[in-house]
Amino acid sequence: MTSKQLKRLPWWKRNVNDWRGGTRGMSMELRGFYGEFLDAQWDEQGPLPKDERRLGMMLGCSPRTVRKLLPELISLGKIRETDLGYENPRMASDIQSKFGSDSIETGGEFASNSGAIRAENLKNANEVKGRAEKSSRERARAQTSDSRDSPTSVHGSDSDGRTGLALELKGHFNGSTEAMLSLATVALGGSRPHAERWLASTVSAYGAPAVSKAYAGIVEKQARGEVVVNITGLWSRMAGSAKAQAPSPGAGAAPASRAAVAADLLGRLRQGDRATS
Repeated sequence: MTSKQLKRLPWWKRNVNDWRGGTRGMSMELRGFYGEFLDAQWDEQGPLPKDERRLGMMLGCSPRTVRKLLPELISLGKIRETDLGYENPRMASDIQSKFGSDSIETGGEFASNSGAIRAENLKNANEVKGRAEKSSRERARAQTSDSRDSPTSVHGSDSDGRTGLALELKGHFNGSTEAMLSLATVALGGSRPHAERWLASTVSAYGAPAVSKAYAGIVEKQARGEVVVNITGLWSRMAGSAKAQAPSPGAGAAPASRAAVAADLLGRLRQGDRATS
């Protein structure tokens, strides 16, 4: 992004004395939540949604955390509830003074530039992803060449340079495996082996369906132009949430199983009656 584009972004400054004085006595968790709320309100240029799930996604936390911490900030007078949503009064005043009365409805001066800036962000992200994919393929080929005759190779590799661990992951995700690994590689600093190990451990912890659902959610966020700072952290949290919401294996099958057992038992009893008659 060029310096000219950066100047278009709606920066806001945090007064250190006001911030430390206003948050004195808060726990680190509450202070972090409050800071994320202020950043999100400035970015939205208006109140934040009342829906706990949407608000949690915007702040990078769970709905449970929203239910826990939001009432504390409301009771402290840091956040107020309006017809349009939740807001910090001072931040609302700053937004009004900088962007004018149209800030909530149109986004003020930032709205006219947001599309171009988000498009640029997406373009940059795609370029980084492309470089990471190319780099990972080159490293995989080099590793294949170095370890082809090595008896100590744990996972091995095939002729395309894909490691055995990646092939195991492909058994879970099929066509989306490489896209997932590319995203994880970028998030983990360009280390393909690290990305493979992380994705494998995440699948082991939450299951492939939950991990796949979380990946789709992150891709959707990026497509909307949202900046995800900690991709792997959000990925894990979303996978954990998806796993918790998924029905337990075999749910609803117990009645059928009991019916089958009963039918089998009845059949055995009838056979016994015929044998003794």
